[in-house]
Amino acid sequence: MTTAIKKEIQKEVNVALREVLSDPEVSAELSTLFIQRLKTSIRSTKAGRTRDLRSYLKLKK
Repeated sequence: MTTAIKKEIQKEVNVALREVLSDPEVSAELSTLFIQRLKTSIRSTKAGRTRDLRSYLKLKK
């Protein structure tokens, strides 16, 4: 996957998350655990401690 594609996917995911989290009715329903896991995921991504999605999907690189 090219860097341009990765950046586009990241942009679209961020847009979708902002839409969901900015809706008071939806965000009020999010559990504390979900929010904590999301924050942990963001920290892991920033620290470079992530795995390629293909390793989960068992796709060839």
